[in-house]
Amino acid sequence: MNNHTKIIYTFPIALVFIVWFLCSCGSYSSTPKPTEKTEADDGITQLYFSDETVSLMIGESSQLEINFSPANVTYNELTWKSSDETVVEVSQNGMIRGLSAGDATITVTHVSSGKTVSKKIEVLPISVERITVKTDQTTINEGESIQFDYSIYPQNANDQSVVWTSSDSSIITVSESGTVYGVGGGKATVTCSSPDGPSASVEITVKGKPVLMSVSFSSSCSDYNHVGDYWSFSYSINGEAVSNNTSVTMAAGDTIEFSATIPGADKDNDDVGKKTVTLSKEDIQNGFTLTWTVSVREGHGRYTGYIAVWTISAVVCRK
Repeated sequence: MNNHTKIIYTFPIALVFIVWFLCSCGSYSSTPKPTEKTEADDGITQLYFSDETVSLMIGESSQLEINFSPANVTYNELTWKSSDETVVEVSQNGMIRGLSAGDATITVTHVSSGKTVSKKIEVLPISVERITVKTDQTTINEGESIQFDYSIYPQNANDQSVVWTSSDSSIITVSESGTVYGVGGGKATVTCSSPDGPSASVEITVKGKPVLMSVSFSSSCSDYNHVGDYWSFSYSINGEAVSNNTSVTMAAGDTIEFSATIPGADKDNDDVGKKTVTLSKEDIQNGFTLTWTVSVREGHGRYTGYIAVWTISAVVCRK
């Protein structure tokens, strides 16, 4: 075969190779293809919360919900974040829970679009609504003590602390734990208070140490119709008859009834006047004077039906 024949056979093969090479190169264009829109983009324009939750109590949970605009978003992967997880914790499905009092912002991010929406959540403490004080005793002797107890409602209130106070520390003192001490005769009020506002109180009587006291009675009348002139008063202390000048044991904190009676002045009923007093420490130390009145009605004689008002005095002194 001569050289002309070789060229004839070689040329078609070379032509085929060139065509193949050019076609192959054309399929790798340097111009990138346009990126197809994915479900993740989905044309989202807005996120918004569909609920109105803005506050929680400590320990309370609530489910937050997110809506999209447009509503036909199909790819809706979200991330949830709390600005302060010590106040509000949030799960990745939007469940929030109040942990401590304060504010925290919940931010929701749409993963593909980067769009966000936020909501401020306030966590409120559970406040004390009512306090009750428990004691089986409301009267003690000077030098004695009793233990008070208390209950807070609701029981899951956040601040369980209380403050104990006495209205008169010369009569009663009270410890931080609610132990009440009788330090002097008389009456005082013990109060248990919550920092949230509610309180409860109990009045306690402290009976002081007995002291012998002298008592003297007197009577006078400013009316001029002589009613009662011919009768004498009889006196009693706590229902027991006593003479005009007598000695009686008393103590601070005692409640004592003094009475004066004219028997038979009224034909139907005795005429009686009474005065009741609870003695203080000062009464025992310094003595005291009581006054009260008795309305005396004449029951017979020329002055029948006449009434005179008599003033009775009792002077009590420490012996």
